[in-house]
Amino acid sequence: MKLNNNARILIISDKDYFSYLFSYKNKHPEFNIKIINRNTLLDKLAYRFTSDPIPYLIKEKGISYSKAKRYINLLRLGVHQNNPKLNSLYSDISSMLTKDEYGLYELEQYEIYLFEMDEDRDVIHLLNNNKL
Repeated sequence: MKLNNNARILIISDKDYFSYLFSYKNKHPEFNIKIINRNTLLDKLAYRFTSDPIPYLIKEKGISYSKAKRYINLLRLGVHQNNPKLNSLYSDISSMLTKDEYGLYELEQYEIYLFEMDEDRDVIHLLNNNKL
């Protein structure tokens, strides 16, 4: 990979690779590199919950705990638009959702690279869904 030393570079990776990536960053101070993990990316782009929706889904909607957890993960990633059931659940719990209003703006300032994360569908979806 050829990096542009005038660009702001964001590398998304598992924490297992951080020591290697920080070593590279320290050897190349001419690059403006920021390194984050999957959870930090999710915090910046995905929905967060102001209160736990699982009790609501179990009590009010009669959904099992394991399905509620799966639905919550999908709703957090914003994949509800093309699924009527998820879209309905999204409408029901939208008051419990919030998003980092500056997360997308911050990430738009970077050239984004995935390091050993090519197959993480959630990360790929979030980046594509936000046109990054």
